[in-house]
Amino acid sequence: MCGIVSDGWSDPQRRPLINSMTVIESGPMFLKALDCSDEVKDRDFIAEQMTNLIMEVGHSNVVQIVIDNAHVCKETCLIIEAWFPFIYWTPCVVQTLNLALKNMCSQEHKKK
Repeated sequence: MCGIVSDGWSDPQRRPLINSMTVIESGPMFLKALDCSDEVKDRDFIAEQMTNLIMEVGHSNVVQIVIDNAHVCKETCLIIEAWFPFIYWTPCVVQTLNLALKNMCSQEHKKK
């Protein structure tokens, strides 16, 4: 059993990338980096890419996907969970904490 973890990045040439890896008991393993320069990263595009990863790993092996907590990612995960009801979405804790801290700091800044 494994999880698939995916996140968006930019390379040194500022091209948008989606990096993906799988996580198993023995540790993480890089799967691929997808150049999204000419793509609109909407829920359908991301769901298609996640589905391709799930099928590449083997849908019976995947129990969880971990991606950002952004609105488009939430919508993507609803699509994935409809297609694969045994695969669960977990929002990235680090990204969620980062957003919460930014929100708290901006609220504190507004009070001053």
